[in-house]
Amino acid sequence: MYRINEYRQKLLKSFNIEIHPISAQGNILFLENGAFVYDYLSQYGAVSFGHNSDFLKNAAINFIKNNQASLIQPNIPTVVEVFASQLIKMVNNDYYSRCIMSNSGAETVEAALKLARIKTGRSKILSVVKGFHGKTFAALSASGSNRFKKPFIHDEEHYDYVELNDISALQEKLSTQKYAAFIVEPILGEGGMIPASKAFLSASVSLCKEFGTMSIFDEIQTGLGRTGDICIAKQFEIYPDCILFSKALGGGLVPVGTAIYSEKFHTLEFDKKHSSTFANNAFAATIALSVLHYLNDPDIALYKKVQELSHYLDQQLDRLLFRYSHIIRFNGLGLMRSFELFDSNAQYNMMINFCHNNGSLAYTICGYLLRQHKIFVMPLLSKPCAIRFEPPLIIEKIDIDRFIDALEVVCEIIEKGRYDLFFCQLIQLDQALLPALSESYPVSFVGNTPIADIQYNQKNGHLKAGKKFAFLIHSTSLEDSIHTFPYAIKQNFSSDQLLKLTHKFLEIAHVDPSPDVAALFTVYNHQCYVDGMFILSPLSPQDMLKLSTQEKLNLMLEYLDIAKDNGAEFIGLGAYTSVISHGGESILEYAQAKKLIITNGNSLTALATVESIFSLIEDTDVSTHHAVVVGARGSVAKLIVAGVAHRYGHLILVGRPGSELKIEQELLPYLVESCRDTQYEIVHGSFFDKLRRYIETTQIEHCDLHQMTEDFSQLGLCIVSDYQLALAKADMVISATSEGKAFLNTQYIKENAVVFDVARPFDFINNKHIKIYEGGLVQQPNPVLYSDCNMVRMPAGLNLACLSETIALSMNSQEKPLSIGKTIDFKTACEILNIAKKQGFTPINYRTKESHNNHIKDIYINV
Repeated sequence: MYRINEYRQKLLKSFNIEIHPISAQGNILFLENGAFVYDYLSQYGAVSFGHNSDFLKNAAINFIKNNQASLIQPNIPTVVEVFASQLIKMVNNDYYSRCIMSNSGAETVEAALKLARIKTGRSKILSVVKGFHGKTFAALSASGSNRFKKPFIHDEEHYDYVELNDISALQEKLSTQKYAAFIVEPILGEGGMIPASKAFLSASVSLCKEFGTMSIFDEIQTGLGRTGDICIAKQFEIYPDCILFSKALGGGLVPVGTAIYSEKFHTLEFDKKHSSTFANNAFAATIALSVLHYLNDPDIALYKKVQELSHYLDQQLDRLLFRYSHIIRFNGLGLMRSFELFDSNAQYNMMINFCHNNGSLAYTICGYLLRQHKIFVMPLLSKPCAIRFEPPLIIEKIDIDRFIDALEVVCEIIEKGRYDLFFCQLIQLDQALLPALSESYPVSFVGNTPIADIQYNQKNGHLKAGKKFAFLIHSTSLEDSIHTFPYAIKQNFSSDQLLKLTHKFLEIAHVDPSPDVAALFTVYNHQCYVDGMFILSPLSPQDMLKLSTQEKLNLMLEYLDIAKDNGAEFIGLGAYTSVISHGGESILEYAQAKKLIITNGNSLTALATVESIFSLIEDTDVSTHHAVVVGARGSVAKLIVAGVAHRYGHLILVGRPGSELKIEQELLPYLVESCRDTQYEIVHGSFFDKLRRYIETTQIEHCDLHQMTEDFSQLGLCIVSDYQLALAKADMVISATSEGKAFLNTQYIKENAVVFDVARPFDFINNKHIKIYEGGLVQQPNPVLYSDCNMVRMPAGLNLACLSETIALSMNSQEKPLSIGKTIDFKTACEILNIAKKQGFTPINYRTKESHNNHIKDIYINV
């Protein structure tokens, strides 16, 4: 059992970057069995002077040996005052006069914002988009990123944000004189190591002074030597009203923070309202004062050393960029950097795109650096695939060389498509067993088959644009997941290793099922085009069904947020995203608030299956045949029942044991309504033919359910829970359940019966002696793959009807949802089918010559 932050511990273990040092010295972490790794993270900048530095240990030992008093509240220890005076002197003794002590960076932010509100009498706070100031309530509210936010754990009312370096936007906001404070990191830490421009920082101080707002520089990460000075405010000679310090201030031994501010913002009211039990303690102040003495030591000359290391790092990066500028770029100053990685050759591969966008690839690369190069770093998750570089300030040039050399190998791996070398460590596969790095592989290998454009290509003419769409997907089977792997992994991993890696992804999904963009592609027809995307969660159907009601809703809302953030207007629900959202009903209100249009894909899935069935039977009289539909209460199955009722004379509806009454209650009225209002031809002798005559001769509105059940039975409808007996009678079987796993045994199917499986994962248990057609497939307007795996291993030009419904309605610029919920009226489904056909999406006709030319004869489920 994990008792402390289960999420974090499981995540690190899943990516094989969990370490347990037994000791540490300088920038080295010593592990068990004599192993060691080099620390290039330094606790996100908090261990700036190396682990267990002598000057800090001596300060701590002397404090304890002398039996000094640490906690004497409400008195203030003398050393606290000495520390405050020394810090103010080192920054700017003429400008700052006051100090607030705290226990952490986030608490320092909280105190500063409280000070600003008390002094100004204003409640609103202004900060920067992508800024990060901590995870306590006010600090999180001031953070201009949603990554750590959820409803009710931050304040949405009193916090506003401007883009970094946008002076005009800042002036516009501050001129309203509504803001108590404007807080900014001179270098956005979590936001990507993006430096604020000197002009922006200067303007922020001037504008705040003009409009009565406190200017705050959050130097919790940048301060105390990280960029080659005590803080960027002093480095640039731009002094805000308040500067915040923490992290390195405790030297990696104690948690401590402080804010220094100018006299004009001092008020006894703040002193009266603010205190903290463990702030102002003498031990933390002693350590912090030792840090200041260390920074001031002329023999150490730490600032100069950091400046020289920073210059040397820039030189080495220039060398790296000369060869790999198409793969890597960096941001930041001093020894506070981020390294972003790209691979344009992987843009068609779903697995790498998803792992890149959701941060998994960054974690995987960090694991590779740890296991292969003994380098301990962590991702910078504000960027899709970025590595944080914040080593202790006491490193040497040889440490920079080691890091750059390792980065160069990472770039070479990406350039050569060798993702097997990154991902092998997830399953603890020895890299030595794989081909040498001298071997190159394409990320995607599809032969001569064309892949859809990433986005609209003007060479296709001036086509009308439909609505940009997002199709929501997840892992549906191990085989489909393996199909998404890049070529080097599929070539160099054994079958067992491929399965092991797939299970590893599912393990990671248990920890973090968050969705993200997996592929971008454009679909054309003769008159318009739409840009779209697959948004993937790596969860399996079984795991998705196991989520609690609230977890299911949270996951779906996260899907919608990702879609909205990436410009989607139209949303298609794929596989079990429809199941867990009740066909879209549970998220409809949220989607409408986001101005997103939803379709669940069930209409075209059902009627494409019906049309494919009819293509097989052609003009055969099936009025005496039995059509069995398994999973009859489902949205897709209801439509299929109504569809085949136009041709088949006998219907057997199969549901779970005990569901018979619910099927009667839901299906009988539905069939009556569908029969009354249909665009399909009702064939003589079919169930609907008999039902239509029954409706004409019976006052059906006055029939109770029991009477209708008996009458429908006479017309040829039977409801059962024993699927084995049903299959034994069937001439046509269609299974469309949301079981999430195979459970139907084909041994009960009679000879010459036609079988369609519409479920994903498939409902039928593996048995290779029975030919089973996959239902819900549609020919696309273009014979291309959507990404290099076409999502579900379909040949180019074929794909799922649920996806096709999404694309067709997007092309049609649909303005309202049509296919929503567990019950879709048959007339609406026919309308969607007609729209799809108009846009060039046609259900498979298994009998035509064209179908055989498109390999449709080969897409039977291999059972």
